[in-house]
Amino acid sequence: MGLERQYLAALDLTHEMLSAATNQQWDALAELEKRRAEMIAAISPAMPGASAPDPALARRIAGIIGEIEHESVDIVEHVQTWQEHAKILLRTSKPAS
Repeated sequence: MGLERQYLAALDLTHEMLSAATNQQWDALAELEKRRAEMIAAISPAMPGASAPDPALARRIAGIIGEIEHESVDIVEHVQTWQEHAKILLRTSKPAS
């Protein structure tokens, strides 16, 4: 699989992760995050002495990475909002001492 295609596959998983976070499907989100982390870890770094990628390809990949980062911020916001709501619910559901 080409380098650009690998990053596009990671972006596809990021889209799925955002959907899972939006729909509060936390188990699915965790599984997708694991798969994406494995996928990104498998992307081969440039070897020392290797030729630089085509500038157009490098720009496209940079754009894909930017999209992944942007959606990751949105995912974190969904998770943090849910965590705050869960904390409030846990505090209000404790029996009075």
